[in-house]
Amino acid sequence: MIETARRTKDRGELERMERAADIADVALAVSLPFLHCEPTEAQFRDTLEAAMRQHGRMVPASTPSLRQAPMPRCRTTIQMARGSWRA
Repeated sequence: MIETARRTKDRGELERMERAADIADVALAVSLPFLHCEPTEAQFRDTLEAAMRQHGRMVPASTPSLRQAPMPRCRTTIQMARGSWRA
């Protein structure tokens, strides 16, 4: 019974999920150009976190996990895919 209830999202849950996805879309769009500066993982994480807070995140999220290995140095142009990061 509990598993069935967990699979069904009410209107409020769906609206919160949509808002969270909107915040993530904007935060990524704002943060991705920073990769041209070749930041450390921690610097990029902090930039992404600040962008999420600035654009409406109200509750603490778990710390974004990017990778454990060092980020590769890349001098190519990074282009954000058209559309949303959401499925």
